Amino acid sequence: DYQVIKAENGHDGYDKAIESFPDLVICDMMMPRMNGIDTITAFRNHESLKYIPFVFLSAMSELSDIRKGMNLGAEDYLTKPFQPKELLAVIELQFEKNKEKRRTQY
Repeated sequence: DYQVIKAENGHDGYDKAIESFPDLVICDMMMPRMNGIDTITAFRNHESLKYIPFVFLSAMSELSDIRKGMNLGAEDYLTKPFQPKELLAVIELQFEKNKEKRRTQY
């Protein structure tokens, strides 16, 4: 029941995020034009996008890759292959965190 906006690469995803301001970003690490590291860096440097929850979903499963993504501000990092229920659990957790933040802000 989620509305999904798909992008072919990090550059297109970044442009689409500026237009649509998504509730959550799920991003691969290895992409053409703009890899995951460059993509999260662009999001974190953009005033309107920097607080959007960001989750990596990647075949890059070395601890150093995961740490790099998390150190740049990713909320989570799933490695491929993954089970759909794992991804749904991550999405639901991020949405629940956002609800809680909104509740405490008011």
